[in-house]
Amino acid sequence: MNNFSTTKWCFDTVWAVSDRTLTGLLEIITLAEDFQDLTGQVIKKITDIVSSIEQQLLSVLTENIAPERREQFAAQDAALASESSSKLLMNQPARQGGRVAGPVTGR
Repeated sequence: MNNFSTTKWCFDTVWAVSDRTLTGLLEIITLAEDFQDLTGQVIKKITDIVSSIEQQLLSVLTENIAPERREQFAAQDAALASESSSKLLMNQPARQGGRVAGPVTGR
């Protein structure tokens, strides 16, 4: 083999190996993104369930307290509900193209 043939064979081999590596890494990245999306969906569902349970418990408590204290707790409940909903809106990241915008952490 001459130098040209050896060099060409070397470049072809490196190109093929790097192409397989790139394909594998892209697959790993795609799987990680899908896992992150699913994890976010599960967390959102759990947060919604906990919020619903909290509202139901507050409702049970306010229905079963003395009438003179009921108005006081109803006002506090309304204030807490508006405060927690405004905090949720402020903490939600912006979304672009179906995915959360911003840097990926953990690198």
